[in-house]
Amino acid sequence: MAQLLWSDRPGTRFTEGWPLGNGHLGLTVLGGIASERIVLNEAGCWSGSSFPQDRVGAAKHLPEIRRLLRDGLHREAQDLVSHSALTPAPSMLSLSTPVATALAPRGLEP
Repeated sequence: MAQLLWSDRPGTRFTEGWPLGNGHLGLTVLGGIASERIVLNEAGCWSGSSFPQDRVGAAKHLPEIRRLLRDGLHREAQDLVSHSALTPAPSMLSLSTPVATALAPRGLEP
């Protein structure tokens, strides 16, 4: 059986395409009629700035997080990790910047 990906219209934004990649190098196929639009991305290219990723005081919550996990209280453990151990990313940070956009013409006959 043939596998087929189908959209009823071409994507207009990076997030509306079909992603392919290995976590470092990737592309998103946006589709099109006269030509296929492909957006390329590479993990080393990003926009924004670095930000501190250490959460001061996070270690003191580890025993409670472990206890919650042992007791099967996964949601509570997740909430505690989110509020006490993870560093909130700046809201304007964008970790993905497209490297290039390629247009691949199709062989349409008039």
